[in-house]
Amino acid sequence: MPDRPMVVVADTSPLQHLYQLGHLDLLRELYGAVLISGAVAAELAAGLEPGVRLPSPVELPWLLVVQVTVRDQRSLPAGLGPGEREALALATAEPGALLIVDDLAGRRAAASMGLAHTGTLGVLLRAAEKGCISRVGDLLDELDRLGFRLDAGTRAAVLRIAGV
Repeated sequence: MPDRPMVVVADTSPLQHLYQLGHLDLLRELYGAVLISGAVAAELAAGLEPGVRLPSPVELPWLLVVQVTVRDQRSLPAGLGPGEREALALATAEPGALLIVDDLAGRRAAASMGLAHTGTLGVLLRAAEKGCISRVGDLLDELDRLGFRLDAGTRAAVLRIAGV
């Protein structure tokens, strides 16, 4: 019996940053279909209105919007935004899912719930490992210009892992 494909759930920030880097397709290349919640789709739509460069899920058939109920979110920690809450709920509902989230509170919640998770930097590292991208340092520079929070120690670790 073939292995079931990994279910991947993304929060808003990784979608935004990968899109603004011009590398949103890495998600499709690395994972195939990616699930997003209705709240994440709404956050993207809200950002598009004032002209922020964001992807439109309607234009990306591999980005699948899944509605999450309030009941699905009952056991989640407080203090998370709607996108993080619904992304966590989606990941929790799918055994073995990978959650892609940058928000520190979301990452901590994922870890405390035993969920596999990564973020924008993890996606870039996996893409570099698979030969999908090069020049990781340049992408980190661009993330810095985009306002992505990246301390010097994390930057150095990413570059070391990428072999730069």
